[in-house]
Amino acid sequence: CVDAKTGQAPQFYNDYVCEVQAKIRENARLEFEAIWREHEATGVPRSILSDKLSNAITTLDEELQQSDLWGNEKIRHAVLQDALPNLLLQKIGLETIISRVPESYLRAIFGSFL
Repeated sequence: CVDAKTGQAPQFYNDYVCEVQAKIRENARLEFEAIWREHEATGVPRSILSDKLSNAITTLDEELQQSDLWGNEKIRHAVLQDALPNLLLQKIGLETIISRVPESYLRAIFGSFL
């Protein structure tokens, strides 16, 4: 991805990485706040809450990937539109992404986002 002559990554790549990193930071912030709030309310150790939250997220993700929601094209497209990086959607569009990305990956994105 890095230009052999300049040693620089393309601007699209840099922008894409920044967008993905911002999403990761936001998700981490939300998870931290949920764990902190639950600890304050219950007194349960944060490590235990973190494990419980992680297990709940994983279970829900797997169930959503196999749910009837995936079969509804309107819902599927709406979720993927929200889940995928805006920069990528602007560059190539949702239909192109759907045609190029394996269904199992799209299902994983779908379940994880919900």
